[in-house]
Amino acid sequence: MKALAVILALIAAPLAAQEAYRLPLPATARIALEVAKPGETYALPIGPYAGFLPVEDMRGTRTTRVWKVAQAQALTTQQMLQPLVDRLDAAGFTPLLLCQSSECGGYDFRFATDVIPAPEMQVDLANFRFYSARRGDEAISLLVSRLSATGFIQMIHIAPVGIDAPKAANRAEAPPAKKPAEALTPPTEPRSIEEALRVNGRAVLSDLQFESGAASLGDKTYPSLAALAAHLAANPGDRIAVVGHTDATGSLDGNIALSERRAAAALERLVSAHSVPRTQLEARGIGYLAPRAPNTTAEGREANRRVEAVLLPKK
Repeated sequence: MKALAVILALIAAPLAAQEAYRLPLPATARIALEVAKPGETYALPIGPYAGFLPVEDMRGTRTTRVWKVAQAQALTTQQMLQPLVDRLDAAGFTPLLLCQSSECGGYDFRFATDVIPAPEMQVDLANFRFYSARRGDEAISLLVSRLSATGFIQMIHIAPVGIDAPKAANRAEAPPAKKPAEALTPPTEPRSIEEALRVNGRAVLSDLQFESGAASLGDKTYPSLAALAAHLAANPGDRIAVVGHTDATGSLDGNIALSERRAAAALERLVSAHSVPRTQLEARGIGYLAPRAPNTTAEGREANRRVEAVLLPKK
Protein backbone atom coordinates (compact mmCIF):
# COMPACT_ATOMS: atom_id res chain seq x y z
CA MET A 1 0.00 0.00 0.00
CA LYS A 2 2.85 2.34 0.81
CA ALA A 3 4.43 1.74 -2.62
CA LEU A 4 1.07 2.39 -4.30
CA ALA A 5 0.74 5.68 -2.43
CA VAL A 6 4.20 6.75 -3.62
CA ILE A 7 3.32 5.89 -7.24
CA LEU A 8 0.06 7.82 -7.04
CA ALA A 9 1.87 10.82 -5.56
CA LEU A 10 4.41 10.80 -8.38
CA ILE A 11 1.62 10.67 -10.96
CA ALA A 12 -0.34 13.44 -9.28
CA ALA A 13 2.63 15.80 -8.90
CA PRO A 14 3.11 16.74 -12.56
CA LEU A 15 -0.67 17.02 -12.99
CA ALA A 16 -0.84 19.42 -10.07
CA ALA A 17 2.08 21.43 -11.47
CA GLN A 18 0.37 21.64 -14.86
CA GLU A 19 -2.90 22.76 -13.26
CA ALA A 20 -1.04 25.30 -11.09
CA TYR A 21 -0.51 27.65 -13.97
CA ARG A 22 -3.72 27.40 -15.90
CA LEU A 23 -4.55 31.07 -16.34
CA PRO A 24 -7.60 32.36 -14.42
CA LEU A 25 -8.99 34.70 -17.06
CA PRO A 26 -12.16 36.75 -16.57
CA ALA A 27 -15.37 34.79 -17.09
CA THR A 28 -16.21 36.65 -20.31
CA ALA A 29 -12.81 35.98 -21.95
CA ARG A 30 -12.95 34.24 -25.32
CA ILE A 31 -10.03 33.03 -27.44
CA ALA A 32 -9.52 35.27 -30.49
CA LEU A 33 -6.28 33.80 -31.84
CA GLU A 34 -4.01 30.83 -31.17
CA VAL A 35 -0.79 30.04 -33.06
CA ALA A 36 1.90 27.51 -32.07
CA LYS A 37 5.19 27.18 -33.98
CA PRO A 38 8.19 25.00 -33.06
CA GLY A 39 11.76 26.18 -33.51
CA GLU A 40 10.96 29.87 -33.05
CA THR A 41 12.86 32.66 -31.33
CA TYR A 42 11.22 35.23 -29.07
CA ALA A 43 12.90 38.46 -27.95
CA LEU A 44 11.50 38.43 -24.40
CA PRO A 45 11.34 41.97 -22.95
CA ILE A 46 13.13 42.09 -19.60
CA GLY A 47 13.19 45.85 -18.98
CA PRO A 48 11.40 49.06 -19.98
CA TYR A 49 12.24 50.90 -23.19
CA ALA A 50 15.08 53.39 -22.61
CA GLY A 51 16.32 54.27 -26.09
CA PHE A 52 16.31 50.53 -26.80
CA LEU A 53 14.32 47.56 -25.51
CA PRO A 54 16.28 45.16 -23.26
CA VAL A 55 15.43 41.61 -24.31
CA GLU A 56 16.55 38.04 -23.76
CA ASP A 57 16.37 35.77 -26.79
CA MET A 58 14.50 32.56 -26.04
CA ARG A 59 14.16 29.63 -28.44
CA GLY A 60 11.67 26.76 -28.57
CA THR A 61 8.02 26.16 -29.37
CA ARG A 62 6.38 29.55 -29.39
CA THR A 63 2.67 29.67 -28.57
CA THR A 64 0.75 32.92 -28.98
CA ARG A 65 -2.79 33.30 -27.71
CA VAL A 66 -5.06 36.35 -27.61
CA TRP A 67 -8.24 36.53 -25.58
CA LYS A 68 -10.90 39.21 -25.87
CA VAL A 69 -12.78 40.07 -22.70
CA ALA A 70 -16.35 41.21 -23.31
CA GLN A 71 -18.20 43.57 -20.95
CA ALA A 72 -14.87 44.69 -19.48
CA GLN A 73 -15.72 48.32 -18.73
CA ALA A 74 -15.95 47.47 -15.02
CA LEU A 75 -12.45 45.90 -15.05
CA THR A 76 -9.13 47.73 -14.93
CA THR A 77 -6.05 46.35 -16.68
CA GLN A 78 -4.64 45.69 -13.20
CA GLN A 79 -7.69 43.59 -12.30
CA MET A 80 -7.31 41.55 -15.49
CA LEU A 81 -3.56 41.01 -15.12
CA GLN A 82 -3.00 40.48 -11.38
CA PRO A 83 -4.71 37.05 -11.05
CA LEU A 84 -2.58 35.77 -13.95
CA VAL A 85 0.62 37.09 -12.38
CA ASP A 86 -0.31 35.55 -9.02
CA ARG A 87 -0.93 32.17 -10.66
CA LEU A 88 2.40 32.24 -12.51
CA ASP A 89 4.27 33.36 -9.40
CA ALA A 90 2.72 30.45 -7.49
CA ALA A 91 3.82 28.08 -10.26
CA GLY A 92 7.46 29.06 -9.79
CA PHE A 93 8.00 31.66 -12.50
CA THR A 94 10.52 34.40 -11.71
CA PRO A 95 9.22 37.86 -12.72
CA LEU A 96 11.50 39.83 -15.05
CA LEU A 97 9.38 42.85 -15.93
CA LEU A 98 6.09 44.20 -14.59
CA CYS A 99 5.15 47.67 -15.81
CA GLN A 100 2.33 49.80 -17.11
CA SER A 101 1.98 52.25 -20.02
CA SER A 102 4.52 55.07 -19.60
CA GLU A 103 6.57 53.03 -17.09
CA CYS A 104 7.17 50.46 -19.84
CA GLY A 105 8.11 53.16 -22.34
CA GLY A 106 4.68 53.89 -23.82
CA TYR A 107 4.60 54.14 -27.60
CA ASP A 108 8.24 53.07 -28.00
CA PHE A 109 7.80 49.93 -25.89
CA ARG A 110 4.59 48.86 -27.61
CA PHE A 111 6.16 49.10 -31.07
CA ALA A 112 9.48 47.54 -30.06
CA THR A 113 7.93 44.30 -28.84
CA ASP A 114 5.82 41.64 -30.55
CA VAL A 115 2.12 42.47 -30.65
CA ILE A 116 -0.53 40.68 -32.72
CA PRO A 117 -2.12 43.23 -35.11
CA ALA A 118 -5.70 44.45 -34.81
CA PRO A 119 -8.45 43.41 -34.77
CA GLU A 120 -7.41 40.38 -32.67
CA MET A 121 -5.17 42.41 -30.32
CA GLN A 122 -5.57 46.12 -29.63
CA VAL A 123 -3.48 48.26 -27.32
CA ASP A 124 -4.41 51.61 -25.79
CA LEU A 125 -1.04 53.36 -25.54
CA ALA A 126 -2.09 55.06 -22.31
CA ASN A 127 -3.73 52.01 -20.73
CA PHE A 128 -1.76 48.79 -20.93
CA ARG A 129 0.26 46.53 -18.62
CA PHE A 130 3.06 44.10 -19.40
CA TYR A 131 4.54 41.17 -17.50
CA SER A 132 7.35 38.77 -18.39
CA ALA A 133 8.78 35.88 -16.43
CA ARG A 134 10.95 32.75 -16.68
CA ARG A 135 10.95 29.29 -15.19
CA GLY A 136 14.12 27.49 -16.27
CA ASP A 137 14.09 27.29 -20.07
CA GLU A 138 10.42 28.32 -20.17
CA ALA A 139 9.36 31.96 -20.58
CA ILE A 140 6.06 33.78 -20.79
CA SER A 141 4.86 37.32 -21.39
CA LEU A 142 1.44 38.88 -20.89
CA LEU A 143 0.22 42.12 -22.46
CA VAL A 144 -3.13 43.44 -21.20
CA SER A 145 -5.06 46.46 -22.43
CA ARG A 146 -8.63 47.73 -22.65
CA LEU A 147 -10.44 49.87 -25.18
CA SER A 148 -13.90 51.00 -24.12
CA ALA A 149 -15.85 47.91 -23.05
CA THR A 150 -13.47 45.28 -24.46
CA GLY A 151 -10.36 43.93 -22.77
CA PHE A 152 -7.47 42.32 -24.63
CA ILE A 153 -5.00 39.78 -23.21
CA GLN A 154 -2.03 38.56 -25.25
CA MET A 155 0.12 35.67 -24.03
CA ILE A 156 3.39 34.63 -25.66
CA HIS A 157 4.88 31.41 -24.27
CA ILE A 158 8.11 29.82 -25.44
CA ALA A 159 9.67 26.61 -24.14
CA PRO A 160 11.52 23.45 -25.22
CA VAL A 161 9.51 20.65 -26.81
CA GLY A 162 7.47 18.78 -24.21
CA ILE A 163 6.54 21.80 -22.08
CA ASP A 164 3.00 22.85 -22.92
CA ALA A 165 1.82 26.44 -22.85
CA PRO A 166 -0.72 27.29 -20.13
CA LYS A 167 -4.36 27.42 -21.12
CA ALA A 168 -7.28 29.35 -19.73
CA ALA A 169 -9.00 28.07 -16.64
CA ASN A 170 -12.32 26.39 -17.37
CA ARG A 171 -14.44 29.34 -16.36
CA ALA A 172 -13.00 31.41 -19.21
CA GLU A 173 -14.50 28.91 -21.66
CA ALA A 174 -17.97 29.03 -20.13
CA PRO A 175 -20.82 31.07 -21.68
CA PRO A 176 -20.66 34.81 -20.85
CA ALA A 177 -22.07 35.54 -17.42
CA LYS A 178 -25.19 37.67 -17.29
CA LYS A 179 -24.56 40.84 -15.35
CA PRO A 180 -27.09 43.34 -14.07
CA ALA A 181 -27.31 46.50 -16.16
CA GLU A 182 -26.27 48.71 -13.26
CA ALA A 183 -22.93 46.85 -12.98
CA LEU A 184 -22.11 47.73 -16.58
CA THR A 185 -22.54 51.49 -16.39
CA PRO A 186 -19.75 52.98 -18.52
CA PRO A 187 -17.27 55.29 -16.80
CA THR A 188 -17.86 59.03 -17.02
CA GLU A 189 -16.02 60.63 -19.93
CA PRO A 190 -13.51 63.37 -19.02
CA ARG A 191 -14.97 66.84 -19.57
CA SER A 192 -11.82 68.56 -20.86
CA ILE A 193 -8.47 67.95 -22.55
CA GLU A 194 -6.67 68.62 -19.26
CA GLU A 195 -8.88 66.20 -17.32
CA ALA A 196 -8.49 63.51 -20.00
CA LEU A 197 -4.70 63.82 -19.83
CA ARG A 198 -4.74 63.68 -16.04
CA VAL A 199 -7.19 60.77 -15.73
CA ASN A 200 -6.46 58.66 -18.84
CA GLY A 201 -3.02 59.88 -19.93
CA ARG A 202 -4.39 60.71 -23.38
CA ALA A 203 -7.00 62.90 -25.04
CA VAL A 204 -8.68 62.67 -28.43
CA LEU A 205 -8.50 65.95 -30.35
CA SER A 206 -12.00 65.34 -31.64
CA ASP A 207 -12.46 68.55 -33.61
CA LEU A 208 -9.56 67.69 -35.96
CA GLN A 209 -11.45 66.11 -38.85
CA PHE A 210 -9.77 64.41 -41.81
CA GLU A 211 -11.22 63.13 -45.03
CA SER A 212 -10.19 59.61 -46.01
CA GLY A 213 -6.64 59.78 -47.37
CA ALA A 214 -6.15 63.45 -46.36
CA ALA A 215 -3.74 64.92 -43.82
CA SER A 216 -4.14 68.71 -44.06
CA LEU A 217 -5.86 70.95 -41.51
CA GLY A 218 -8.04 73.83 -42.66
CA ASP A 219 -7.55 77.47 -41.67
CA LYS A 220 -10.21 77.46 -38.96
CA THR A 221 -9.51 77.60 -35.23
CA TYR A 222 -9.44 74.29 -33.35
CA PRO A 223 -10.44 74.57 -29.67
CA SER A 224 -8.77 71.24 -28.82
CA LEU A 225 -5.38 72.55 -29.96
CA ALA A 226 -5.89 75.75 -28.00
CA ALA A 227 -6.78 73.73 -24.88
CA LEU A 228 -3.78 71.45 -25.34
CA ALA A 229 -1.49 74.46 -25.81
CA ALA A 230 -2.87 76.06 -22.64
CA HIS A 231 -2.19 72.86 -20.70
CA LEU A 232 1.40 72.70 -21.96
CA ALA A 233 1.98 76.37 -21.15
CA ALA A 234 0.73 75.79 -17.60
CA ASN A 235 2.79 72.59 -17.28
CA PRO A 236 6.14 73.27 -18.98
CA GLY A 237 7.54 69.95 -17.73
CA ASP A 238 4.92 67.93 -19.61
CA ARG A 239 5.66 66.30 -22.95
CA ILE A 240 3.06 65.18 -25.47
CA ALA A 241 3.15 62.66 -28.30
CA VAL A 242 0.78 63.81 -31.00
CA VAL A 243 -0.37 60.46 -32.44
CA GLY A 244 -2.13 60.13 -35.79
CA HIS A 245 -4.63 57.38 -36.62
CA THR A 246 -6.38 56.25 -39.79
CA ASP A 247 -9.22 54.01 -40.84
CA ALA A 248 -8.41 50.59 -42.31
CA THR A 249 -8.73 51.58 -45.98
CA GLY A 250 -5.50 50.69 -47.82
CA SER A 251 -2.23 49.11 -46.78
CA LEU A 252 -0.69 49.29 -43.31
CA ASP A 253 2.50 50.99 -44.56
CA GLY A 254 0.49 53.61 -46.44
CA ASN A 255 -1.74 54.26 -43.45
CA ILE A 256 1.19 54.60 -41.06
CA ALA A 257 2.73 57.22 -43.38
CA LEU A 258 -0.63 59.03 -43.60
CA SER A 259 -1.12 58.97 -39.83
CA GLU A 260 2.37 60.41 -39.36
CA ARG A 261 1.46 63.29 -41.69
CA ARG A 262 -1.72 63.93 -39.69
CA ALA A 263 0.24 64.03 -36.46
CA ALA A 264 2.85 66.33 -38.01
CA ALA A 265 0.12 68.70 -39.24
CA ALA A 266 -1.32 68.99 -35.73
CA LEU A 267 2.15 69.46 -34.21
CA GLU A 268 3.04 72.24 -36.66
CA ARG A 269 -0.24 74.02 -35.91
CA LEU A 270 0.52 73.88 -32.18
CA VAL A 271 3.94 75.41 -32.81
CA SER A 272 2.94 78.04 -35.38
CA ALA A 273 -0.45 79.14 -34.06
CA HIS A 274 -0.04 78.55 -30.31
CA SER A 275 3.72 78.97 -29.75
CA VAL A 276 4.15 75.57 -28.11
CA PRO A 277 7.89 74.73 -27.82
CA ARG A 278 8.91 71.83 -30.03
CA THR A 279 10.74 70.34 -27.06
CA GLN A 280 7.34 69.53 -25.53
CA LEU A 281 6.08 67.72 -28.62
CA GLU A 282 6.75 64.75 -30.85
CA ALA A 283 4.70 63.37 -33.72
CA ARG A 284 3.99 59.69 -34.30
CA GLY A 285 1.63 57.68 -36.48
CA ILE A 286 0.29 54.15 -35.99
CA GLY A 287 -2.06 53.78 -38.95
CA TYR A 288 -5.12 51.64 -38.28
CA LEU A 289 -3.61 49.59 -35.42
CA ALA A 290 -5.62 51.25 -32.62
CA PRO A 291 -9.20 51.79 -33.83
CA ARG A 292 -11.88 53.41 -31.66
CA ALA A 293 -14.72 51.85 -33.63
CA PRO A 294 -15.32 49.08 -36.20
CA ASN A 295 -13.99 49.87 -39.67
CA THR A 296 -17.00 48.09 -41.19
CA THR A 297 -19.19 51.23 -41.16
CA ALA A 298 -18.73 54.75 -42.51
CA GLU A 299 -19.29 56.15 -39.01
CA GLY A 300 -16.66 53.84 -37.54
CA ARG A 301 -14.10 54.74 -40.19
CA GLU A 302 -14.71 58.44 -39.57
CA ALA A 303 -14.20 57.97 -35.83
CA ASN A 304 -10.93 56.16 -36.47
CA ARG A 305 -9.49 59.03 -38.54
CA ARG A 306 -8.25 61.09 -35.64
CA VAL A 307 -5.35 62.61 -33.73
CA GLU A 308 -4.71 61.98 -30.05
CA ALA A 309 -2.48 63.66 -27.48
CA VAL A 310 -0.62 61.12 -25.33
CA LEU A 311 1.10 62.26 -22.14
CA LEU A 312 4.73 61.08 -22.08
CA PRO A 313 6.96 60.38 -19.06
CA LYS A 314 8.81 63.39 -17.73
CA LYS A 315 12.49 63.48 -18.56
